[in-house]
Amino acid sequence: MNKAIEISKYIVNYANEKGPDITNLKLQKLLYYVQAAFLLLSEGKEPCFSDKIVAWLHGPVVENVYYEYSKYRGEHIPKQESVRKIVYKNGKFDFDDIPFYADDIPEKDRIIIDRVLDGLLKYDAWELVRRTHEEQPWIQVKETNGEIGRDSIYSYFKEAGRGKRIYGDFTEG
Repeated sequence: MNKAIEISKYIVNYANEKGPDITNLKLQKLLYYVQAAFLLLSEGKEPCFSDKIVAWLHGPVVENVYYEYSKYRGEHIPKQESVRKIVYKNGKFDFDDIPFYADDIPEKDRIIIDRVLDGLLKYDAWELVRRTHEEQPWIQVKETNGEIGRDSIYSYFKEAGRGKRIYGDFTEG
């Protein structure tokens, strides 16, 4: 299973290649919809990443990813060249920045992620915030800043017509 930080780097680089601005706020919503796509396609069994998603004021957030990119504040996140990993060298574990390549994400996963991004990158961050605020997974736990569970995400998007939201079709409420 992927880690959300690696998926976030892929999303940031994809957005930089395609042209639309990518901010931390927008990235958080894209991660949420990517997770929803994986859950919907696997009938709730195979998430894209293991990290939990929580309900913050402006919608779903993967906290460790948020803090990683918080240095950019509300500004555009540039292309990401490396990922920090724990490595074993010289007889001990340490952190090291390892070059990041799109191929680090399995192709079958990139296909799903790309489909989500192709549908949602056209929306600005605040439109995506508004859309997530219409959805039960966030609404159910917004008051407590609680975890938006995978079961909640899957249950919501499996309902007739709602899966289209994952790919940018918000015609169904």
